[in-house]
Amino acid sequence: MLDGYSVVSVALGSQSVSGFFRDLDAFVSIKRALSDSFDHIEQTSASTEAEKDALQERLAEQEQLRQVAQVAKQSLQTQEDQKKKLLSQTKGIEANYQKIIAVTKKTAAQIRTELFALAGGGGQISLPTAITLAKQAGAATGVRPAFILGIMRQETNLGANVGQCLLTNVPDKGNGKGKNTGTFIRRVMKASRDVDPFMAITAALRSEERRVDNLDAFTAVALYMTDLGAALQTPSAERTAALKYFAGGYYKNPRFAPYGDSVMQFAADFQQEIDILSGY
Repeated sequence: MLDGYSVVSVALGSQSVSGFFRDLDAFVSIKRALSDSFDHIEQTSASTEAEKDALQERLAEQEQLRQVAQVAKQSLQTQEDQKKKLLSQTKGIEANYQKIIAVTKKTAAQIRTELFALAGGGGQISLPTAITLAKQAGAATGVRPAFILGIMRQETNLGANVGQCLLTNVPDKGNGKGKNTGTFIRRVMKASRDVDPFMAITAALRSEERRVDNLDAFTAVALYMTDLGAALQTPSAERTAALKYFAGGYYKNPRFAPYGDSVMQFAADFQQEIDILSGY
C-alpha cells in the first residue's frame, strides 16, 4: 500500500510502467524526507528543552552568586565598622583596646532581651526561646544547636525574598507567583524534583489539621542538616552541610565559600551566647 492506495491501483493509474516507477520513487523519496523532517523536529524540540533547562540552571546559579556577594559584603562591612569603632575608642592603646573588648561582651541579661527573627516572615521570638527550640531539635537529630541557629540566622539575613513566592503550577508544573504582587514567576520550584514532595508534605499537614509551629521549623532544618552530614559536629562537616544546603551539587565551588564561612561565624557567635546563658 502506498499510503492508502494499492500498488495495483497506482500502476493502473500510471500511463506507463516507467511512469509508475517514477511515481513509486517519488513517493519513497517524499516519505523518507518526511521521516527525516519528523526526526529533526523531535531532536530540535529535545535540544530546545535542554537549552531551557540549562538557562534556568544558569539563572539559579547567578542568583546564588548574588546572594553570596551580599553575604560577603555584609560581613566585610560589619568587620570594618567594628574595627573603626574600636580604633576610635582606643586610639591605638592596647590596654584600652582589651578593656573595651571585655566590656562589649554580652551579658546573660542582654542576651535574654534579644529577639531572633525567623525566616519566611515567621515573626520574632526571644533569643533564649530560639536557643531552647534549637536544643530540642538538636537533641532529636544530633545537630549542634548553635549550627541550627547559624543556618536560620543566615537565611533570615538573606531574607527579603524568603517565603515570598507561591506555587500555583499554572500554566506549567513548578510555576508560581509573587505572594504580595501576584506577578507570574516561572519555575519557583523544580518540577521534576521539588513539586511532588512539597505537595505531599502540605497535603499531609492539611490532613492532620495542624499548623507548622516554631519547633517544626527548627526540627525541619535540623533533619535536613542531618541528611547533609552536620550531625558529625565537626567544623568541616558543618561548613560542608551549609554549602550543600545552599549550593547543592556545586558546594565545592569556591565562589560559594562566603556562605559557609558566614554560617560558621554565626554559629560561633551563638555558641558563645549559649555558653553564657548556661553559665560556662
